[in-house]
Amino acid sequence: MTDLLQPVWCITGADQLESGHYLPAVAVNLVAEVGQLRDQGQFPEHVSMGVEVDSGRHLLEVRVHGLSPARDPDRTETMSAIRTVFELASHANVVDISGTVAPLFTIRIVAVGFDSIPYAGLLGAGMGDIHPAVQHHW
Repeated sequence: MTDLLQPVWCITGADQLESGHYLPAVAVNLVAEVGQLRDQGQFPEHVSMGVEVDSGRHLLEVRVHGLSPARDPDRTETMSAIRTVFELASHANVVDISGTVAPLFTIRIVAVGFDSIPYAGLLGAGMGDIHPAVQHHW
């Protein structure tokens, strides 16, 4: 009974409040945020991304284009771009750290070379600050 009174600890982002639990809104916001970073010179101009939503699987799929193993052999620029996209997406997610409730969404980010073959990626749910939250049922 006391477990019901304890808070659920979640990784939450401020953008989740704006987009709610609507995954297409998260995708639109992610594209806009990357565009803003690009305009500020904080995201490579030659790197673009495509975002698809699979609402049934609570999956946000991102393809990062404009880099390749030949252009970025040590993957420094690639992983920086992937981490940036992941962090921005995390701002819109709610992740119960106990694992008893599934995250609002999972994100799959794949860097695709000029030959259309994936060469780097990240699959996850979120990173950020942990807060007590009301348990969500999404």
